[in-house]
Amino acid sequence: MKRIVICMMVVLAFVATTGCKKHKKDKEEQNTEQPGDKKTEPVATKVLVNDVEFEYLSGGLGDVLNGKTVTSLVWKGGAIDAKDVESFHEHCSATLKHLDISNVSFLPGPDQYDTGNKYYEGVIKKADAVPTSFCYGFNSLESVVMGSNIKSVDYFGFANTKKLNSVLMPSVTELKDYAFMSSGLSQIDLPEGLESIGTEAFYNVPLVNVYLPSTIKRFTNNTFIWYKETSKLVTFVCKAYTPPTVDMSNISLNQSGNVFNITRSDFVIYVPGPSVEQYKAAPGWSAHASVIKAMP
Repeated sequence: MKRIVICMMVVLAFVATTGCKKHKKDKEEQNTEQPGDKKTEPVATKVLVNDVEFEYLSGGLGDVLNGKTVTSLVWKGGAIDAKDVESFHEHCSATLKHLDISNVSFLPGPDQYDTGNKYYEGVIKKADAVPTSFCYGFNSLESVVMGSNIKSVDYFGFANTKKLNSVLMPSVTELKDYAFMSSGLSQIDLPEGLESIGTEAFYNVPLVNVYLPSTIKRFTNNTFIWYKETSKLVTFVCKAYTPPTVDMSNISLNQSGNVFNITRSDFVIYVPGPSVEQYKAAPGWSAHASVIKAMP
């Protein structure tokens, strides 16, 4: 009888322990669930359309924009979901000139949106990232304002925006591939905190002056390539004391190792004085050793 009781106690203890472990494992699995796995509830949102304020629930932007010729859009709070991104493209891609997303977030979720970019399907992945192809092909867009709410710009975020000439993005830490490809920017002063710039992020952009922050760690050999004609780039300033890594994996697009595709005789690279020799010897930078100088 005692043996039976002891055996029963062992079995119960094993079941209890196993149950706890399973419960813990289930909780761990729940905690690893990705933000895009769940649909999100609509969020009350405010937006200024041509300086007139409207309120709606996320997902309802189309009803607000319907029938309007939109030249200015300023979000004043709330969130943008996948349905809103499609409505945004439908009603704004041809006419929008000014965009302010400094007071709005994005709603991650499984829903896809279509922006006309055949290379990438649109899915909102992060609340603090401009999603893939958000302003892809906005031919009239001239200025964009982001705030501390935006930490990164995803693939093709502002690509093919020929008239874009002003971008404010004070808190961005990463620019993904093709982020500003074929935009109209002539100058960029990238913010402190930015660490990485993806391939062709500024491909075929008529940049004259580029300013990289002290925090930059990486970009690629074709990040700033201009192929259409003689490069317009004159001044390239990199404030980082350690030369950023130049990823040369796309060497087929840049056989000479000329990272900036420079042909101009007046092109100059400015870096911190104590780091000049280090830059001149660094992979990706050494091809331009003769024009690397100490910052004034």
